[in-house]
Amino acid sequence: MKQRLLSLLTLTGFFLLLCLPAASAADKQVMASGGASASLLANNLPSLAMAAVMQPDSIKMDLLLSRDMQFIIFSSPDLQLHTNVAELFPDRAREDSSYPVIDFSLAEIKQLTLQDPTEHFPAATSLHLTIPSLEEGLTMIRGLEQTLEKSIAIAIEPKQTWRYRQEGIDISRLLLTVLKRYNYTGVNEETTLLSYSVEELKHIAQRLMPQLQMRLKLIQLIDSNEGEENMAKEWGEFTGYNYDWMFSKSGLRSISRYAAGIGLHKSMLTDSSGTLLLSHFFEDTHQLGMDIYTFSGDDNSHSLLPFVNSFTEELEFLYFTAGVDTIITGYCRDTLYFLKNRTEKLV
Repeated sequence: MKQRLLSLLTLTGFFLLLCLPAASAADKQVMASGGASASLLANNLPSLAMAAVMQPDSIKMDLLLSRDMQFIIFSSPDLQLHTNVAELFPDRAREDSSYPVIDFSLAEIKQLTLQDPTEHFPAATSLHLTIPSLEEGLTMIRGLEQTLEKSIAIAIEPKQTWRYRQEGIDISRLLLTVLKRYNYTGVNEETTLLSYSVEELKHIAQRLMPQLQMRLKLIQLIDSNEGEENMAKEWGEFTGYNYDWMFSKSGLRSISRYAAGIGLHKSMLTDSSGTLLLSHFFEDTHQLGMDIYTFSGDDNSHSLLPFVNSFTEELEFLYFTAGVDTIITGYCRDTLYFLKNRTEKLV
């Protein structure tokens, strides 16, 4: 296994990143989204390995379930946009032309090759990257810990859990069972689980963790009320979950009973001029002992906050003006350097 991991790092050319420093700002953290997704496609083994040697505070993996109830590291419920599924399985599309992950077995999914619809990663096609199972990802990370002689914290986000709940599938129990098998119990090292579902997080906190003797760090994610990450059935139709109650102090107090933090997109934090929209929300969240997470994009001008001129300015605003504790980003190397350089300037 050790030799295999070293070969993987050599293949992608990222072993040179071993010299990169970890974030030195003790009160600010970096979560690598999908691995090193700014340098390589997200949620595949080389991307996760690349992130590991960058030394973020944690590495986030998105999960979905296959038809045979196996977890895969993948973020989209539809395989079509990011794989060659239509080429290999042209007759398996649903009436709406989609190729849902849940329609395919793990063996079938392993035949697919990842594609980059943005064409930002020209090497992706030649590398023939595939979708890993969760067990492959965890096996590799445990092996990398031995190779790099360091602990690697992970964060897991099961996507759109409402789809499984309506089918009577206890996705959280399945997930925690796998994590415990690889000794990700949260007892000896921090393991984070993020979800947009209040129901799933309460189920984990109040039932599963006591039963399985686990201590995972739970993060309540907040989506727009029109989003599809968490939906409820009303009058026979699925509608977006209403998150408005979470922004009140009583709502935050309720969340603090089962979660250690709250995560929301950066666009919810400020208006187009840079005026903070949620100052009391930040104060109340921190007073209740919870951390605040946000998703930051990249250095593309179209994805930056409208009032900043660079990715560095955005990081400065999010961490030190808004007061975010952890940034979830594919640009973990740049974010780590930002924190290190800012700390050195203050010394």
